[in-house]
Amino acid sequence: MRYFLLFLFAIGVSAAEHPHLLFSSSDIPAIQTRIKAGGVPARAYDLLLKRCGQYLKQKSVPSAVVRGQLSDKKLDSLSELALAWQLSGRQEYIAALERLLTDARTRKINLVRTGHQAAFILDWGYAGLSEQSRKYLVDQIVSELKTNPKMNRFPVFSMFGNWGYFMFMPLSIRYRAVLEGHPEFDQAGLDRAASAMKILLNHAVAPGGIPTEHGAYANYPMDINGSAILMLERKGYKMTEGTNLPKLGDWMLLETSAALPPRFFPLADCNHQEPSLYMLRLLHTMMPDSAAMNELLIRCQAENEPAPDPLSGIIYYRKPRSGNDLAALSGTLFSPELNLLLYRSDWSTKALQFGSEAIVSRGHSHSDVGSFVLFSGGSMRVADPGYGVKSGLKHNIVTISGTAPSEHGGAGQVNAQITGNFAVLFAVDAFDAWNSQTVYSLRKKFTPRVERAERVFALMPPDPAAKIPGYLVVADSVKSIAPAARYEFRLQQEAFNTIRTGKDSAEIEVTTALPVRLKKQTVKLPVAEAGQYNLYLLAAGKSKVSASINGKTFAPVWFSTSLPYRFNWQCIAKGVELSAGTHEVTVAAESGVNAVRLHAASAPPRFGTDSPLGVPFDSRKAETRVWFPVPDKLSLKVVDAKEKKDFQDLRTLIAESSSGDFLTVILPEKPLPKPKKLGMWYGFTHSLEWKDCTDLLAVGIPPKSSTAPLLPLLKMIRIARRDLGRFPKVLPDDLRYLMAGGGELKAGNAVLFEAKEAGGDHQMIAYPRVAVHAWAVCDSDTLHTELRLERRSSAFRRKIAVKAFAPLAKKVYCNGREIPFRKDGRYVMFTAMPEEPRQAGAWKKRESTLFTETF
Repeated sequence: MRYFLLFLFAIGVSAAEHPHLLFSSSDIPAIQTRIKAGGVPARAYDLLLKRCGQYLKQKSVPSAVVRGQLSDKKLDSLSELALAWQLSGRQEYIAALERLLTDARTRKINLVRTGHQAAFILDWGYAGLSEQSRKYLVDQIVSELKTNPKMNRFPVFSMFGNWGYFMFMPLSIRYRAVLEGHPEFDQAGLDRAASAMKILLNHAVAPGGIPTEHGAYANYPMDINGSAILMLERKGYKMTEGTNLPKLGDWMLLETSAALPPRFFPLADCNHQEPSLYMLRLLHTMMPDSAAMNELLIRCQAENEPAPDPLSGIIYYRKPRSGNDLAALSGTLFSPELNLLLYRSDWSTKALQFGSEAIVSRGHSHSDVGSFVLFSGGSMRVADPGYGVKSGLKHNIVTISGTAPSEHGGAGQVNAQITGNFAVLFAVDAFDAWNSQTVYSLRKKFTPRVERAERVFALMPPDPAAKIPGYLVVADSVKSIAPAARYEFRLQQEAFNTIRTGKDSAEIEVTTALPVRLKKQTVKLPVAEAGQYNLYLLAAGKSKVSASINGKTFAPVWFSTSLPYRFNWQCIAKGVELSAGTHEVTVAAESGVNAVRLHAASAPPRFGTDSPLGVPFDSRKAETRVWFPVPDKLSLKVVDAKEKKDFQDLRTLIAESSSGDFLTVILPEKPLPKPKKLGMWYGFTHSLEWKDCTDLLAVGIPPKSSTAPLLPLLKMIRIARRDLGRFPKVLPDDLRYLMAGGGELKAGNAVLFEAKEAGGDHQMIAYPRVAVHAWAVCDSDTLHTELRLERRSSAFRRKIAVKAFAPLAKKVYCNGREIPFRKDGRYVMFTAMPEEPRQAGAWKKRESTLFTETF
């Protein structure tokens, strides 16, 4: 019956001359069809009517001023009554709205200031409201536009300072648009408001689709601006053209973890959050052909959302299609605007994922330059919980004598970033983070603490042909000005991980129990002695959870963790009498949780134990091997830390040494190679022996001679086992290698890569000595290079000549661009100008962003 009434009402209001912001009367038949089909629209519609049933009893409008930002996800009671009237045609809703508006008008309440969406109320209730109520709403909107300077200010941008404008832009746009047809309507003002929003989007979303504010705030601006952006699209302003908005979905899919449910990586200063379904549905409406947006809706299980909001559940709703082709989406994204690198080996739930950042803003006070996260095989192998506690000691960095860079230290620098098939290189510099401090006047205060603080990542993608899983190599070179400093390489682990270290061993094994999506599951729980126990569940998420033991069901409890992906122990049944032996326990979660283990004990389990507690829900385990080839002498320890917030419980694996030069190999998947120390074998000190290949690697040290070439901080070669016996006298054509920093790479006397001043026989660019830094990845058929001069030098730029072993090379890239080259036998030859890395956080602003006049 309700659908028939809705259809009749759609015909009845079609003559209304007031334009709808998010939908028009001609859209109502399509909305009716969605609701009738069931699923999300029907649930959202039924919940809307249920809430409106309560609003019918509301006697007056609240007078308390609301100072917070209004979110599109949660409408106020008056807006929902207007929307319900539009969609259902039921007169009691518009009558209640008129009654409440009359009350507010009589009491002289400013609806704009009391948290009501005045534009939506006027728009959706226009045809049914009295002339007095319309005038009351219009007067308040016009007054806000004329008297509130924040409604009229054109954006003035500073990097990472856009959110204040995001707070007021949607109101300004909706207020202007809803006045269409009214004498106070200003078309030019709306045009300029649309222009301002477009500029704001250009500065809030970097070219790769990454939100510029700390790299992960996407939900917040979209949840408060969504309807305004979509309204501008509907009015023909084309917000997706000329902005980076269309790439936002690609970034979100890359940034979210492979496991379900998706959530943003807790990467360094990134915000812990799951993608908002409101935001996903909005963007899917604007970009229906985006495979990334479609896939995110599926992975977030959007169709199973129990309580969808009315706007995204009804107005924005588009059912995601199955069978997405994600092959066209890149698995690597580097944003120079944020110094942020994201990598994903594939789009499966078992993908190898990596993220690292050399933070460019001190907005959230972090010392995390070069910290990273690693995800593989469905579980987090290296976590980064430092965001929540704002402590450098909780990041994955090298600290000095138990101290990290100042939380208000200088920005990180990216020396180079290369994406190759053989390796993905990411080189960062924390010199300024250690030695500079930002004071409240925004001036830099230089306080020398280190001579150098560099880190190089070599992410080795999976190589199915060679049967080599993906793994990570981290090379650090840190030197304090203090003569007797101790250096700690820190690796953060989840609190329930098991870490096994051997005495004086350079190898560590970390075991992680794999979580399962628990709805209802029975496990066999062993009990050693008869007695009274409590049942503790190690899980993540929020849901009602109940337990049944030997046929007896206990009352359900509310299970909740502070974040949906940080695991914690919580009691789900108290005072359970258990005899010695094995008991069948059935655990049911109404909404589902990610569960790991079930444990019976008289006291809450202590996190950070090396003995697994209770019984797992999944017998599978994920094992991560960590190897420290350099330095030769180091001590290993595990520090358990329990912070004030329960989601910050963690275990920190620390490798301590008197040297700040570390080489760390993290192997997250089997098969595992055989690690070996080579001493000095043709310039290489260590190897990883796989079944068919061998990876040779070594780290460099600063040269003692001012004329000697700078040695690479890291160098690696992958060579087939069949060619190893003749190496390096005979170099195979398909040799793959990388070098990070330095000017040359040799294997014995064989030159693999050489960069020097063109026309010269040494690296002396200027006096005093300034070395050439070169980064290279050779994929056999493609050579990627980056050329720089030594940072913090005043040397003149000179042409650099490069000679690289690449017999099969078809393409050569230098500093991100494909360049011409010539062949000299089996070598590639070219000349290029070195380039300084882009200034950290540099953001090319158009002149229009400097406008300060009102509109």
